[in-house]
Amino acid sequence: MPENERDQVLAELLTPRFADQTPTEVYATLLDEGVYLCSVRTMYRILAAHGEVAERRRQRRHPVYQKPELLAEAPNQVSLSRMHALPGNA
Repeated sequence: MPENERDQVLAELLTPRFADQTPTEVYATLLDEGVYLCSVRTMYRILAAHGEVAERRRQRRHPVYQKPELLAEAPNQVSLSRMHALPGNA
C-alpha cells in the first residue's frame, strides 16, 4: 500500500469520530457509508506501525490500595474473627 494511502487510513482512524472504536467497528461503519480504505488487518498493521494498537479508549485508573494492618496494643483489642489477618499467624 502506498505511503499516502497509509497516511489517509491513519488519519481516518485517529479522527475523534473513531477514537473509541476498534478497527473492526471503523471498517463496518465506513462500509455502511460506501467507503473502502483497506482491510481490517491492514488497519491493525498501520496502527501497530505507529504505536497505536494499545487500548484506545480513555481508561480510569484504580486508586492505590493499601491492605489494612491490624494493630493491638493490649489484650482483646482485635476480635477473633480477624485473627487470621494478623501477620505471622499460619
